[in-house]
Amino acid sequence: MLYNHTSKRSAFTLIELLVVISIIALLSSVVLSSLSTSRSKARDTQRIAQMKQFQTALELYYNDNGKYPYSGWISSFDSTWNTTSDLSIALKPYLSKLPVDPLNTGTSIATASTTYAYSYFSSGYPSTNPINQQWYMLLFNTENPNPIQNNDGSLSCSGTPFNYSSITLGGSCVN
Repeated sequence: MLYNHTSKRSAFTLIELLVVISIIALLSSVVLSSLSTSRSKARDTQRIAQMKQFQTALELYYNDNGKYPYSGWISSFDSTWNTTSDLSIALKPYLSKLPVDPLNTGTSIATASTTYAYSYFSSGYPSTNPINQQWYMLLFNTENPNPIQNNDGSLSCSGTPFNYSSITLGGSCVN
């Protein structure tokens, strides 16, 4: 039996398969990186919306009580954030549940730029000061460059400016 060299085989060569696989891998990596960026931007949008809602609840509390809720430093990574903290109890009429960062990782946000948690501080010192609890700070970080423009920080009643984390929102001192 003679072999016919003129017959054509319809099969892919190894080189052709490797080229197709590498193109598919390149396209999938581009899609996955784009998806990752979209997810981080969505988390940042969620953070901003939650902090605006948090600020609204704080202002409603202030309107009803003449001061902001005292808690010292408290952060959403703390297990008492939504259970027994003074802040969660004080804001219960205005917020059914305190917001929690979508990632909620890390430790003190005032010292770490890669921490993803919400932190709240209200002036509770000195206790004899008549303007006690007349300002607050809300701290949080974003995964992308700062998406909000009004990041002036918070001005305490003693005139000390505070601007921690990537975003420090706050009520400047009310006298």
